Amino acid sequence: MTTDDIMSDPIFLSIFTDILASLAKSSAPGVYETVVKQALPTLCTSITTAKPEESWIAGSAIDLVSSLIRGAPESGLGDGFFALLAPNLFNCLKNAEDRDVLQVCHS
Repeated sequence: MTTDDIMSDPIFLSIFTDILASLAKSSAPGVYETVVKQALPTLCTSITTAKPEESWIAGSAIDLVSSLIRGAPESGLGDGFFALLAPNLFNCLKNAEDRDVLQVCHS
């Protein structure tokens, strides 16, 4: 199963977003930071490099980033989270014409 398969399958994606949020919510020391360090750069790349005809990639990546945010500790998202995400997300929103991408960011 490829990343494209995962991101294009709505049922698997919904399960995967829950799994990612659960991992991020772990109370074990360093788990949140490790999950973010491993997942966020790849998700940001997916958000910014998705072609217009592949808007589902950006939308799915934004969903997964939302899972990281939902799982964040009370202390916040961590250093560099927003600095890495913001340019990619805002560029995507600037160029997105797909309502699904825009709705994901609105919810």
